[in-house]
Amino acid sequence: MILENQEIRIEVKDGKYFLSRYENGKVKEQYRPETIEVILVWIVSVLNGFQPPRNLVHLDKLTD
Repeated sequence: MILENQEIRIEVKDGKYFLSRYENGKVKEQYRPETIEVILVWIVSVLNGFQPPRNLVHLDKLTD
């Protein structure tokens, strides 16, 4: 997927990050507010033509 005439915007409000995708200057998609860690994963997905993952799960902690 080529993102011609598209723009990815990240807005920060009250410590939450909002991701939006614009096409030809109009909002095409908006995603729920999230932490910066989750938004960074979403950006990679969107830039590669995928929808953001619905649920990210932290790795299990390693035990001795």
